[in-house]
Amino acid sequence: MGFARRRVRVHPTRVLALHLSPLVQAAVLLGSYSLNMFDPLEGPYASPNTRLGLATVVIWHNAGHYGQRIIYLRLNGIVPPASRGNPPALHDNY
Repeated sequence: MGFARRRVRVHPTRVLALHLSPLVQAAVLLGSYSLNMFDPLEGPYASPNTRLGLATVVIWHNAGHYGQRIIYLRLNGIVPPASRGNPPALHDNY
């Protein structure tokens, strides 16, 4: 049984949030200096934790999503771009 392809409509603010999320993560990570990386944090995700611990959770969480995408591609017969060999060199004449 295959998956039916359908067009998905996404609200523009969700697309913007998706594009901004790496910037927010970078701002949080850059705010974690050696002076405050072990300060406790409270929040809805991975709490209680430290700044360094939260950074570790973010990296681990993103790696899990990446793994899910790789499995989805391989189950559908697609070789992920990161797993493909180097492309052949381009020449002026073939």
